[in-house]
Amino acid sequence: MVCKFFTDGIQISKEDQQKLLQEKQVYKDLEFQPIIGGRTFGLRYLYQMMWAAAKYDFKYYLRLDDDYFVCLGRLLHELRYRPSKMLCWGSYHCNTHLSYVDEAWTLLTHDVIVRILSQNPQRMLCHPHADQELPIWMESVINKNDNLIRFDDQRLYHYPPARTVERFKSLANPCDSHIGIHGSSPELMRIFWNSDSDKAKSVSPLTEFSATCGKPFVFDISLMADPYKFDLRPCIQNPLWTPGETMWTGVLSGGRKGTFPCP
Repeated sequence: MVCKFFTDGIQISKEDQQKLLQEKQVYKDLEFQPIIGGRTFGLRYLYQMMWAAAKYDFKYYLRLDDDYFVCLGRLLHELRYRPSKMLCWGSYHCNTHLSYVDEAWTLLTHDVIVRILSQNPQRMLCHPHADQELPIWMESVINKNDNLIRFDDQRLYHYPPARTVERFKSLANPCDSHIGIHGSSPELMRIFWNSDSDKAKSVSPLTEFSATCGKPFVFDISLMADPYKFDLRPCIQNPLWTPGETMWTGVLSGGRKGTFPCP
């Protein structure tokens, strides 16, 4: 198993760069990505996938937000019993004509990554938000006969952020009922980590999207709400949809989601 943290390597101060380089030298788990900060999650998602495919021969690929606590012991045990082909494991949004897996946690098998990266680079399309480009990619490289398994894991806590939910502050054994908890603050993660509940457990049934949602899996990007509605653009052009924005301020900032403007 290999774990890596990715951070944007463009438009960072010399001071921050030096601190990050020192951290990289000590822990050997930090990588700089050639991405400009801001609302460029789709480009980050693609770069990290390409980086992993170029560096490693893997069975499973898990991409996470940095505020996602993972019950790693439980997950590693379960992977022995999960499908090793055509798997897309995550927390799915269930809406009429607008269903998709949330980008905060996406676990994909190697064959799915290979399919995605086999697209013609001149025609591959990106979006500011990765979970909107992913279903577009999937539709172009995976057909119905491939039987993609959409594992909609109800043990993944997604929203509202865990740090804002009172019950998580006193949850004694988080990994008994969850396999991942989104929106965890550093303080919460320490509490979860010290709980001693993250270990091999009985393997829960694989719950497919068709069973949990009750609606056909259809993704019509034109129905996306305005705050997340952008046009698809060729990835190869390294597009910037919101060039006046730099760092995305997520839910852990204590306020609403948004971006800091460029100084």
